[in-house]
Amino acid sequence: MILAKVKGTVVCSNKVDKLVGSKLLVIEEWNVITGKGNGQLKVAVDLIGAGAGELILCGSGFNVLQSEGKDNRPIDMSIIGIVDQTEVDGVLYYRKYTSETCVEDAAKEGEKN
Repeated sequence: MILAKVKGTVVCSNKVDKLVGSKLLVIEEWNVITGKGNGQLKVAVDLIGAGAGELILCGSGFNVLQSEGKDNRPIDMSIIGIVDQTEVDGVLYYRKYTSETCVEDAAKEGEKN
């Protein structure tokens, strides 16, 4: 699994029948400690209703791809969660319901230690 940010959407006027009606989102793998993406964009199928700018949990591999709701669709990566907050080693790095990530606060906390 990876943490990623939703960066945009993909619209396909022609696609395989099993993907008709699927929401496709452009995502960027996200480092919650630095608060930055790695610059590599990927496409994931959204089955849970993620939106632009949200931090999400993505999965790939057999177990994720065979989970409920996939119906044997040709999916390489799926959005399986919307992240509310992340904490690493007792330091809060992200909270969804704040206007910014907590990276600045975490950096200040690290300076104290």
